[in-house]
Order: sequence, then C-alpha cells, then structure tokens
Amino acid sequence: MSWNVRVPRVHLPRGPLAPNTGLSWRGWIASVVLHAALVVALGLLWPLVPKGQSGAEELVFEGQVALKHVDPEGETYYENPAEQSAAQEQPLSESETLPQDLLSEAQMPQVENPLPNLDVLAPGSGTATSGGGASGLVSGMPPSRRAPAGTTKTKTSFFGVEGEGNSFVYVLDRSASMGSAGGVPLRAAKAQLKASLGALSEVNLFYIIFYNDVPKLFRVPSNRRGLVFANSRNKVLAMRFIDSITAEGATEHREALLKALSLQPDVIFFLTDGDDPPLRPADLAEIRRRAAAFGTTIHVIQFGQGPLLRSESFLTRLARENRGSFRYVDIYDLIRAQRRAASPLGAVPAGASQGEAR
Repeated sequence: MSWNVRVPRVHLPRGPLAPNTGLSWRGWIASVVLHAALVVALGLLWPLVPKGQSGAEELVFEGQVALKHVDPEGETYYENPAEQSAAQEQPLSESETLPQDLLSEAQMPQVENPLPNLDVLAPGSGTATSGGGASGLVSGMPPSRRAPAGTTKTKTSFFGVEGEGNSFVYVLDRSASMGSAGGVPLRAAKAQLKASLGALSEVNLFYIIFYNDVPKLFRVPSNRRGLVFANSRNKVLAMRFIDSITAEGATEHREALLKALSLQPDVIFFLTDGDDPPLRPADLAEIRRRAAAFGTTIHVIQFGQGPLLRSESFLTRLARENRGSFRYVDIYDLIRAQRRAASPLGAVPAGASQGEAR
C-alpha cells in the first residue's frame, strides 16, 4: 500500500515587493518612533538626586535664607545657592558684609548666666585647666588655616564651667529626652552654646556636634571636615545650625566623643541628660588615652530632674579622668529661671512654689 502526498509549491514573488507589504513597513516605523519617545520620556523622569539622600534644601532663620546641603557625611550650610556651586572648599572672605542683626546675634560676649543655685561637683582639681600642647593640631586643615603659634589662650564658659585654650569642641545631646518639659533643656543648651561661642575671638577655633544615636556635625563650605575659625561669618552659620536642631532619637555617647577627640581640641564641653546607657569601662579608657595624647580637657554638664542622687557615675569619672570639671543642672531650675524671665517683676508668679514648679 502506498501513499501519494502532494506538497503544494510556494511561489515567492520576484522583483519588487507585493503592494500589500507596504503596510508592515509603516507599522515598523511607527513602532520605532513610539519606543524612542518612551526612552526619552523615561530619561527626563529619572530622579536627578542620587541615592544616599543627597540634595539641597532651603531653610529660613531669622528672616535670612540658608541653603542646607545634605549628603551621607553630614550637612553643610551656605548663605545662598551661588555659594554652594562656587565656593566649595574655598576660603571664605573675612571682609564680606553680614546683616547687622545676624552679627549682633553671633557676637554675644556679655551674656549673663541665667541659671541660679546650680549644684556643682568638681572632681579632681575642681577647676577648668588648659589642655595645652594641641592648639596647633587642627584636623583636616592646611597649615595656613591653623591657629598661630603662641596665640593668647581664650577663656569661655558653658553652664558656668570655664574652659581655656585656643580650640573648643561642643558635644551636645539632642535625644528625645532633651525635648521634655516643653523643650526647656534643649532651648537652654542652645542659648548657653550661643553665648559661649560669642566669647571666642577670630583666632580661636571651634566645632559643634549634636548627637542622639548618631552624631550630627556642623560644617561650613571653607572646611567641611575640621575645626573652623570663630570669625563672624562662621558664627552666623553656627547659629543657623544650632537653630535647626530638634530633640529626637535615642542616646549613644561614644561615637560623638570619639569624633570630637579626632579633632584634637584643647577643650571639649560635653552635655547630656542621659546616664543610661553608660559608657563602658573600655570606652572610658579609650577616651582617656586619646585625650591624654592630644592634651584635651573634657568638661561634663549633666541635666537631671531634681537633686543629684549619685555623687559618682561614668559622667563624673569622664570629667575627673580627663582633667575637667563636672556640673549638674537640675532642669527644674531651668524651668524656674524661665518663669522668672517671663514674669514682668522678674520673679516666679505668686503661688508657683518649688513643688509646683516641679
């Protein structure tokens, strides 16, 4: 038995394409144009800011506009957008004119300490002593930006604790608890910090670190990594940075203190209301070793509620082991001081006893 299968022949056209093939070419061209348009649209819509939360934001302080640039390393404050693009890593002109209201805010050499009857514990010598030997060591600065050798040392105080030297680093707790009592602790810390900066002269160097579970660093365009001179312009930028700080987060002391020590200053003013979690003995030993190597004095201010209950803690030890002073500040004293300042007669309103103030 056999099968005969016939396969039909397929005749391909010769010569020019058949007339109906023109429709497929027009569809192909339309598809190319459409896809090209989609690629262009995606390119225009692609985010311009890279990952890592980099970018710029305009902030307004005291009627002045500051441009805050944020990158993974921290924040830098500029007076205007042009400064951001043209003045990166360039020295700032000392002769530039600043608004008079900002100058008056930045230069506050005579600010009376508004905190009366503070309990003072001064382990060791009981007085602030100069760190010495480290004034010329300025991290991240070229030699031309360092404090001149033999410069007369300056004295400045922070919550009544006096520090003496050429370079000062302020390390302030900004955890959520600093916003308690209506934000009184953080506001008092900011006011005292501004007053202390106001006492510095232009040849002095300073730096500011606010911290919670991570440090938040102050930086200026002329020097993004190290100590800065206490000229009027840097003080204005410091005021803006201070005003931007809010209370939030947990507390981690170690990283902020080690960052401050890496700058090798004469004096560190350290303020916190957090005695928990404490620094471990190993952390205290590391801090003591670095402070001794750089000749750095560490003064400690502790905020608390009510009288100081323990005369010995890791905070008193931190001050004592690093040639510094310790001061305890009862936040109820801050509240009463605020009430006195708000009263027309300069006294606590009638009926506001000490128990009521608490």
